[in-house]
Amino acid sequence: MRVKWIASLTPRSNHLMSDFKLVFLGATSVGKTTLFQRYTKGFVSSTTTSVGASFGVRKVTCDDKTVVSLGLWDTAGMERFEAISRNYYRGSDATLVLYDVTDPASWTKAMQWAAEVSESQKSIQIALIGNKLDALKNPRDAYPSHKAIEKAASQYGAKVYQISAKEGTGTDELFKDLARVLMERRAKAVSSPAPAAVQLKGEAAGKGSSQGCPC
Repeated sequence: MRVKWIASLTPRSNHLMSDFKLVFLGATSVGKTTLFQRYTKGFVSSTTTSVGASFGVRKVTCDDKTVVSLGLWDTAGMERFEAISRNYYRGSDATLVLYDVTDPASWTKAMQWAAEVSESQKSIQIALIGNKLDALKNPRDAYPSHKAIEKAASQYGAKVYQISAKEGTGTDELFKDLARVLMERRAKAVSSPAPAAVQLKGEAAGKGSSQGCPC
């Protein structure tokens, strides 16, 4: 596993180091920093609320053996300064919107973030991530209902995942799948035909006016 971790960079500087930019969003204490540490460092060093933004790079090998470099931004501690968080997700390839599967209020906040990102940056892939499965005796007790998750996924074009960042359950699968989705989106964008040139009414293709300036 090759990992690069940098504590303080500008919101846009990571594009020099990674193929895709992913930004963590969500309410306080939903596990953004835990997931960030788990995936970029391979372990969780602290469960206390963090302050500021952290950036890390992790390489992922997709099923077709393509190696993708993911630049991950953890915006934990910025929840009270949402304008700052917006500076980080603008221009990103994906936003990872986390919520706590035991906390309905965190789902409400996740829906607010998903709505904002979807409305302002339609090109961004949204991932809705239910965290803290380890806090449940039965995974079926996770909040919200499966129907509500499906509705949100359809509304925002989101991918949905349920994980335990603390125990590492589902984290590798999450990022591997997101890497695949982002690669497919990029390939589709590259293969899309360029828009046809617009020809002015009454103008012959490839010919100018023989009468001089028409104005």
